[in-house]
Amino acid sequence: MLVVSGVDLMGQRSGATRRAHHTDEFEYDELIVRRGPPFATRLQLQQPYDPELHRVCLELLVGPTPQVSKATHILVPVGAPLPGLGWAAEVRDSSSNSLSLRVSTAPTAVIGKYRFSVKTRSRAGEYQMPFDPRNEIYILFNPWCRVLRCFGIATRTVTNYNSAHDTDVSLTMDVYFDENMKPLERLNADSVWNFHVWNDCWMTRPDLPSGYEGKQGGIFCCGPCSVEAIKRGQVYLKYDAPFIFAEVNSDKVYWQRQADGTYKIVYVEEKAIGHLISTKAVGSHQRHDITDLYKHPEGSEAERQAVETAARHGTKAHIYKNKEWGEDVSLSVETSEAIMGQDVSIQVALSNRGSSSHSVALSLHLAPMFYTGVTGSTFKQESRQVQIPPGGAQSVRMVVSYAEYQPHLVDQAALMLSGWGKVAQTGQVLAKQHSFRLRTPDLTLTVLGPAVVGKETQVQVVFKNPLPQTLTGAVFHMEGSGMSSPKATTIGCGGQGDPGASRLQEPTAPDADGCCLPHGGVGDVQPQGHNHRTPRDLRLVGEAQETFRELVLGLLRDRQRRETYVEEQGPVVNPGVRVYVPTPMPGGTRSLDASRDIVWESEEEESCCPRRKASYQRTRHNTLIPTFSDHLDPQQVPWLLPSRDPAPSRGGSSPAPRHSCVSLRRVPHKASYW
Repeated sequence: MLVVSGVDLMGQRSGATRRAHHTDEFEYDELIVRRGPPFATRLQLQQPYDPELHRVCLELLVGPTPQVSKATHILVPVGAPLPGLGWAAEVRDSSSNSLSLRVSTAPTAVIGKYRFSVKTRSRAGEYQMPFDPRNEIYILFNPWCRVLRCFGIATRTVTNYNSAHDTDVSLTMDVYFDENMKPLERLNADSVWNFHVWNDCWMTRPDLPSGYEGKQGGIFCCGPCSVEAIKRGQVYLKYDAPFIFAEVNSDKVYWQRQADGTYKIVYVEEKAIGHLISTKAVGSHQRHDITDLYKHPEGSEAERQAVETAARHGTKAHIYKNKEWGEDVSLSVETSEAIMGQDVSIQVALSNRGSSSHSVALSLHLAPMFYTGVTGSTFKQESRQVQIPPGGAQSVRMVVSYAEYQPHLVDQAALMLSGWGKVAQTGQVLAKQHSFRLRTPDLTLTVLGPAVVGKETQVQVVFKNPLPQTLTGAVFHMEGSGMSSPKATTIGCGGQGDPGASRLQEPTAPDADGCCLPHGGVGDVQPQGHNHRTPRDLRLVGEAQETFRELVLGLLRDRQRRETYVEEQGPVVNPGVRVYVPTPMPGGTRSLDASRDIVWESEEEESCCPRRKASYQRTRHNTLIPTFSDHLDPQQVPWLLPSRDPAPSRGGSSPAPRHSCVSLRRVPHKASYW
């Protein structure tokens, strides 16, 4: 049988695959690729490969329960592409002991960490290579890099807190209980995430009636959806309006199973979903609240009308036809600041708006909660009998100690309180779910010296232990793009409570990669100072952006114009020619790596037209286009571009310009798309 003795995924950070997939900035040496483009791998064999006798199949699995039907268990026969799936593997080279493959991933492949293995089959039998933890592949998506903004379309990121996830298009968040008001988790598929993020963009909508242009929302594969349609509850307007409406303005509906097995609405919570819808403020880093763009004020007649309009187009259109739930007694929950390691105090307030006294049988259940709103098993519960005078209120306090909640905490240290009650005199059922997070201690980071590119500096990290017990084996994870590779440091924390603080000092060396080519090079050159961005400056930038946008669109549409433009632009330098280039580095000769420093006019090996990477980039369609910086005059807008003038000497006079002798050499490999 054909035995595979080893696999080389060629995932080194400095390797050709990582550079071609633009993942070489990730400071890991595992194989990290983007879905769609191919990557190379090499199989080590114990005998020569014969395509007539041997069958080789690559196996990739992602997730805890991989399934072929869900495209999380992938089988890729070598030499036979999978119809409709986009996965393929072809032989590039075969020697006595190895088999080099070119593997293509599907553009729609699941994003995540894949486990990679190999199966073989021959007349002698089948072989399954054991899984090696080192054979893992990270498959990422191809980011759009704010492409809407690049084309001049106003776009912003929006965050919605208490964001609902409606799974049955009912336009409500449904919570089911049994006869004793115990949650029926098998039916509770809807959930409330602590937050969710999407993008708003400004565009016309000729496919919708007049009045629905402007802001359009979109999340993962959703949208564009008119924000005005969401505000009005007009979920029949495309695209994906029902899901987005449910995220920001659905009601939370509590259902109780009756004795005959049917379910009855016992309470509707109207203000549980869609809080503090936010984006970044213009001109500052402050939060800007835009809740009013997505919905009318909570409880207003317009907001209630929007909710009922939306529900009429859902799968439970009858919900608001006959409102049978009463409102004499109301229930609310408040939690004082909950700090990890301390007791948690929960206040449950009952208010009676009726004209007679009421007796309420109250039950409280506390359970851990994941960030998706899914809860674990209840670990604390209490039952109380509460008497409420007419027009009065009563409070019930529930105290949870650290010893009670600590063993049950999950990822973000969140807890969910489910409270329900029944009014003896009227039969009214009360229900409420309240989630909260325990505050974890802050990490204090202090730079202990000046941070200089290329030089080591010390960073102090301080952690204060808030728990009533000593921590041992604490692990600090540190990383910083361009400063420090991911690393983990295990230390022993100090004591407990107030005296228990741990201090860690770690060296870090900020770096700046890229060559010091003129006009946009990276190095010790600092941008010119400019304290005031005048209206004239902003106008010049706006004009340059528009000029750049028109140029790029024109070049992409017209091949002849594109070729003419590239021919007219310079400088073009043949390989091996020594040229002098102004640079802030000390004089000296060094070679430029084509894969890092320059971009080539053509991807062909015999191409002889290198261009400055700072001034040109290659699109995914193999088109060479200029960068935005070439459309600004650095004399007019100096605060946007690096200075090309050397700093004056201490004596006040300007030194002679420094130059470095640079030798261009062509590295024999295909250039990447920039």
